[in-house]
Amino acid sequence: MPCRPIVVVSYDYPQTPDGSKDFLAQADRLIKEVLGIPGVLEYWAYYNADGASPLATSVLVCDTVENICASRHVFPRFLFEMRAHGATNIGVQILAPSPQYPDPIRRQDT
Repeated sequence: MPCRPIVVVSYDYPQTPDGSKDFLAQADRLIKEVLGIPGVLEYWAYYNADGASPLATSVLVCDTVENICASRHVFPRFLFEMRAHGATNIGVQILAPSPQYPDPIRRQDT
């Protein structure tokens, strides 16, 4: 499978029990909405295993860079909602496959 363009959103989320509960309740709703954006194929969630900031990273796997760019006007609303529910230190990157290495490179087992 060829590499796909991705949107990477890193952030810190509330650490208090009430703040975490509220944030996660909203996150479930936002994930469903993000998956409705044209061109978004998958949502992946990661946490920082060593506990450093940013605490979480979300990755949206998309079909084309053109679809990401055409839909990027919706991302500020999602970021606003994340902030409204306690997310801080938010960073966003839009990454496309390298023209030099567009396909995954896997190790060769001997």
